[in-house]
Amino acid sequence: MIHEPHYRCDRCGAKKPPERYREGQSWWHKWCIRCEASPVGQFPISETDEHRRKL
Repeated sequence: MIHEPHYRCDRCGAKKPPERYREGQSWWHKWCIRCEASPVGQFPISETDEHRRKL
């Protein structure tokens, strides 16, 4: 079984697999797709399949 790496989102603090992050982000500033879509004051929005990168 191959263990997929998980990254911790710098905004929500949750560990998530790579498809939950936009490609090409800097390693020192990594926000998941859901956090990037969450407006200030309305955080966190519900996570849906839209917040997953299509592989």
